Amino acid sequence: MAEHTTHAVVVGGGPAGLVAAHLLHRQGVAAILVAPETTLDARTTALMAPSIRLLQSLGVWTEELRKHCCPLRELHMLDDTGNTVQARDLRLRAVELGLDEFGWNVPLAHLVPMLRDSCPAQTFTARVATANCTDHISLALDNGDMISAKVAIAADGAASTLRDVAGIKIEQWSFDQHALVCNFAHSGPHNNTSTEFHHFGGLFTTVPLPGNRSAVVWLDKPDEIARLKNLSAEDLAIEIQLQNHGMLGRVSHVTPAKTFPMRGVSAGKLAAKRTILVGEAAHVFPPVGAQGLNMSFRDVGHAVELIAAAHDPGAEEVMAAYDRTRRADIAPRTFAISLMNQTLISQHIAPHILRALGLTVMGSIPVLRDYVLRTGLNPERDLPTVMRA
Repeated sequence: MAEHTTHAVVVGGGPAGLVAAHLLHRQGVAAILVAPETTLDARTTALMAPSIRLLQSLGVWTEELRKHCCPLRELHMLDDTGNTVQARDLRLRAVELGLDEFGWNVPLAHLVPMLRDSCPAQTFTARVATANCTDHISLALDNGDMISAKVAIAADGAASTLRDVAGIKIEQWSFDQHALVCNFAHSGPHNNTSTEFHHFGGLFTTVPLPGNRSAVVWLDKPDEIARLKNLSAEDLAIEIQLQNHGMLGRVSHVTPAKTFPMRGVSAGKLAAKRTILVGEAAHVFPPVGAQGLNMSFRDVGHAVELIAAAHDPGAEEVMAAYDRTRRADIAPRTFAISLMNQTLISQHIAPHILRALGLTVMGSIPVLRDYVLRTGLNPERDLPTVMRA
């Protein structure tokens, strides 16, 4: 057993935790990363321009990584509910903001290993066995080592151990909905367009990958997702082709599908007792509008800025400043995403009509359209310094 003392400790080996360790080192803050071994994540994530700037600043947005990624130049939203009142097709283009692309679709199976292999922080491949907080954070790892720090960044997921130790309560809710994710090949071009079909049960979203390949995120009733999961690759290809109305041509070479339930988590406090929550330790919501990891990176950027600037990074005023800064971003996005998703699984027609009218108005009024583009797809306000243009 060995004892280690440091300024900050980061717990979590996903993208948020790894980026936190990178940024702390970049700011000259002594830090230790506790990152247990994880299975390879086959999902992709749409990273918008501020997140790409963050990866550039860390030196990991390399040609080697980019060859596995695909630029996102257009978002196409279609009402596929079949209701009498339907939203008009909505196309949002990066060129409207003077950009070549909104961002990039990035496979986590390539991003996470690159972040981990290049991480400059001292790293322990272990799990937290016990933890406590007094005038410092004390962690006992399952390999016998002990770590003492002034502050902890909890990037340890929706079932966060550090969040529980800090006594932070959470609100949880679930949707009558599961998600299916996989990748597939198609005979037609995707034209760097992410297409989002709104149908009863949830969203069906295709996101472009290099060449004639795309990723799909399919939200629907649990029984329907279970049925799809049990199909052969060939039969699932037919279902995907039918669901996107053949817009990508013939679908083939579907990768093994993964499924998971849709739920929401919101932390009552975003920081307390020398513990700062980032990523899914702070917020969980359905994969709608490419918000998840982009929001997590904003969490991390603000957390590291506050830690680097403070004499005592675990002080109550630092905790309060982080909670105040991030809540203003997280709360309205969580509400909007949950509301949009809830309208699609509602059994009543009124929410569907309101959603359709809302999307039509949003696409028709220039000032609203511009607001959605700049707030949802290319946020530039209240960003941490490392993510600013």
